[in-house]
Amino acid sequence: MGNALTGIDTRVFANSEVGVWQEGLFDRATGQYVLNVASGTWYVGYEIDQKSGYLSLRASDVKVVVGEGAVVQKDFVALKAEARFKGM
Repeated sequence: MGNALTGIDTRVFANSEVGVWQEGLFDRATGQYVLNVASGTWYVGYEIDQKSGYLSLRASDVKVVVGEGAVVQKDFVALKAEARFKGM
């Protein structure tokens, strides 16, 4: 894996199969996040400040199943932007 993404404003969020939305706390200093959820299936995503040069995963399409009382670790790999769209 790579290095932790630090010093950049980031939001981590999840929505459940029944439509519940939850946002997590991202620590800019360590690159770690905590997202408290109920047990069940969640779809997780993140949004990174556009000025950082990294791409966001806003679609919440990473599926994570959490059991009651469980702690699940889910690491993400943030892609660096290599090109851009431009238009009128």
